[in-house]
Amino acid sequence: MSTKPDIQYMEQSVNQVLMLKTFVESIKPIWQALAGSSSDDLQMIHHVKVETLIRETLNEDVHYSTKPTDLRNQRVYAIRAGVNGFLDVARQTYKEINDDVFQMVEQLNNDHELSIDLKFDTSRQYYLRLYGPDLDNTSLPPIFINTYRRSKFIECQTLELVKMNQKIRNAHADVITLGDRAVQALIDVVRSKIHPLFKISESIALLDMLASLAQIAILNNYVRPEITDITLAIKAGRHPLREKLQAERFVPNDVYATQQNRFQIITGCNMSGKSTYIRSIALNTIMALIGSSVPASYASFPITRQLFARVSTDDSIEANVSTFSSEMREMAFILHNISENSLVIIDELGRGTSTTDGLAIAIAIAEALIESKALVWFVTHFRDLPRILAERAGVVNLHLAVDISDDYSKMKMWYKISDGYEEEKFYGLALAKVIGLPGQVVEVAEGVSRMLHERNEARRRNPQATTLARRRKLLLSLREQLFQARESCASGETAPSNLTAWLKRLQIEFAIRMRAIDTETVGGGSTTGRNASMGETYEQSSVGGGASVNHLDLPGEEVRACDSSVMEIEEEEYLVKKENDAAHAYCSDFQVKEEEYLVTKEIDATPAFPQGEKDLVKKENDAAPAFPSDVQVKDEEEYQVMQEEGDSDSEATVGSQTQNGDDEDIMDLVKEEKTA
Repeated sequence: MSTKPDIQYMEQSVNQVLMLKTFVESIKPIWQALAGSSSDDLQMIHHVKVETLIRETLNEDVHYSTKPTDLRNQRVYAIRAGVNGFLDVARQTYKEINDDVFQMVEQLNNDHELSIDLKFDTSRQYYLRLYGPDLDNTSLPPIFINTYRRSKFIECQTLELVKMNQKIRNAHADVITLGDRAVQALIDVVRSKIHPLFKISESIALLDMLASLAQIAILNNYVRPEITDITLAIKAGRHPLREKLQAERFVPNDVYATQQNRFQIITGCNMSGKSTYIRSIALNTIMALIGSSVPASYASFPITRQLFARVSTDDSIEANVSTFSSEMREMAFILHNISENSLVIIDELGRGTSTTDGLAIAIAIAEALIESKALVWFVTHFRDLPRILAERAGVVNLHLAVDISDDYSKMKMWYKISDGYEEEKFYGLALAKVIGLPGQVVEVAEGVSRMLHERNEARRRNPQATTLARRRKLLLSLREQLFQARESCASGETAPSNLTAWLKRLQIEFAIRMRAIDTETVGGGSTTGRNASMGETYEQSSVGGGASVNHLDLPGEEVRACDSSVMEIEEEEYLVKKENDAAHAYCSDFQVKEEEYLVTKEIDATPAFPQGEKDLVKKENDAAPAFPSDVQVKDEEEYQVMQEEGDSDSEATVGSQTQNGDDEDIMDLVKEEKTA
């Protein structure tokens, strides 16, 4: 828009006044329809004094138009007659020239027996259009100039029409110039009283939004959501946009999230609906919190203070940022601002760098998000990530179901959320084969993938690494339980007597499970046969043990905190602190020895095994080695010192004590040490 007082600026001023008049006139019907409304926001839509000022200057029958011809005529006749005498003369001249144009076109039709239409655009003004087949292969009469041939039409002008266009342009400019003073005066008056129109505009926009949400809720069977404290639950939820764009029937899915399953890992085949699933959760949350109905059969949402999304894989050439750099920037912002009242959706994190680095970063970020206690939906194709985090409290594994034929030639997407992580190993190759990738390329890819998979499986069957991983999971589960017990005791929800009894049971369970892991390692070297089943049972028990203290049937009445219980919890926290520091590292070959040392140190510091359960453990596996006591550790240290000094007699004596030590004496010493 021009800002100088030229003809274009004057034309735009008239256009704006016409648009303002159209807007003000549309307020009255809305105001009358909302006469019985009790909403303060909607009551702001009322009659304004600006309408009276506009009517004093502009004609009642003029309004804004988008067609070039109509808009030009509206500008010419916008000002009321009698405001300016010269303006009335210029308007009369404009009218007469336009009448001459129409008479000329009618004369041309009669003289040449053609069907000629009069058209207008802003660049050429008036021009003529003839239907091509009407000429019957005859040449166009020479009176027509400036000819343009289209597919079915011929556009042209005549010399007389060109002269009339110039006269019309001059008359229009005279009208705009003479009427500009009245238009600018109206704008100055309206500008001082424009502030009520801003509030009216906001109220009309709010009314439009409410009416739109109400319409789609009725037409699409939306449901009114509930607002809860901590539970996000959606039954048969749908994507509000995708279900309208998709020609086939949209497959609804269920969603359930609380603090006990706040971090949900979504896996599945490409194009199985993972992104649509997490985006529908975010959109439904926004709709519920603004007061709208949601596309579901039932829905409840907590109050969400922040909603973070990391869903795109775009780079930024303008900012000189790659895909991976963009991911890290957005995740840094999320981690610095996240809280327990946040909702986060993350799609395909860490795919812009190497596989090892991407997995390590994804695990580290996932750990931080778990600690934040926010509700998180984490979509990934890293097959190891859901297995590594499966034992963490609050973590749930889900996947989108898909059926793949044995020869990978057919795929059936069910678009339905299911429990557990995706078991299919080669769904990427299956999709590449289905969409038509060259057969030779697919065969090479299948061979390489199969070789890498066999190598990873062989490494995974390493008993040392498996034992270390299971020990770490057990210690992490113990740490989570102790933290929850401390919070429950500090808040006064658990009686000290019940807490003490629960800690004793926890100690016994931990010792039994750790003994089972050591027994499997000594007995078979790997979890196969009966030991594999027993190992799975203990891992499931460990997962169940990671639940909240409130799930252990402890009473919730308020009592004073038990100082002795808190001291025991802090002591247990210290014992697992070193293992917690190493929990964020992925268990690879070059870390096995270092992490095994940490786990062994934690086992050495584990509270003594109670005397009353000795027979139970011995019955579980007679071959299980006893937990090393302080006496055994001291004897082993003396043995090493004597060996270095070359004292063979002392070496034999200490060795005999180590091999033939009395278990009953050791357990008595442990009992006395615990009593002290």
